[in-house]
Amino acid sequence: GVPNGQSCYIVKNISPRVVLAGAGTGFLGGTGTVNLHACRLENADLSDSWMRNIARDISGGVSDISSDAVDGRKVYVATSTGLFFMNNIYDLWNASTNFTNIFSGNIQRVLAHPTAANTVYILSGGNIRKGIFTGGLWTFSASLASGAADFAVWQHNAKTYIAYVTGVSANPVAWLSDNDGVSFTQVFAAATHLPSYDWEDWLFVPNSKNITLKGIVGYGDAVYFGAGMRNNRKGIAYMK
Repeated sequence: GVPNGQSCYIVKNISPRVVLAGAGTGFLGGTGTVNLHACRLENADLSDSWMRNIARDISGGVSDISSDAVDGRKVYVATSTGLFFMNNIYDLWNASTNFTNIFSGNIQRVLAHPTAANTVYILSGGNIRKGIFTGGLWTFSASLASGAADFAVWQHNAKTYIAYVTGVSANPVAWLSDNDGVSFTQVFAAATHLPSYDWEDWLFVPNSKNITLKGIVGYGDAVYFGAGMRNNRKGIAYMK
């Protein structure tokens, strides 16, 4: 196993499949040491031992991992210093190929496009950006949305949806785009919608404890996310 794991990702659309795990060096993970680990899956079993503490030109603590929807050998690793890309993850075992830094900055999330090749979305400093590999170069857009704490990307009826939540505040909100980030519509506001769920009186008290929106996933025509408040026995819900 991997001690103090912070992220785990299975590359499914390749054979043998690969498990990639990011681990921290201290409580809730460190940001100064790379802790990327890899293991190949054979016959749904961890047949290979873990390849541990992979550097290969990665820097910073690992925060998230994703892989290309068309060619799963293409892997993205998000860290506290940037987004790193490897064209063939099997090169970890077969060659001395290094990761390439394709975006610099503290990256909290990385999500590959659900169907398109060589397309990825990142969350950095509250900004969601889209990156595309074309003409031999990675190009990243200006911010599609700001103030995001977490986000999701999925496809439904040939449309690319992006949804995000704004994290911790007195009135966090959720936004949705059905046009790949060209425009967003606010679809949820805690102060407006949570009282209808018959939560406790803190929802109605000015200057009460902050509410957290985090953890978000989209599927079909719905988006799901968590809402909660610490130290309140009824302060957790899953919103649709």
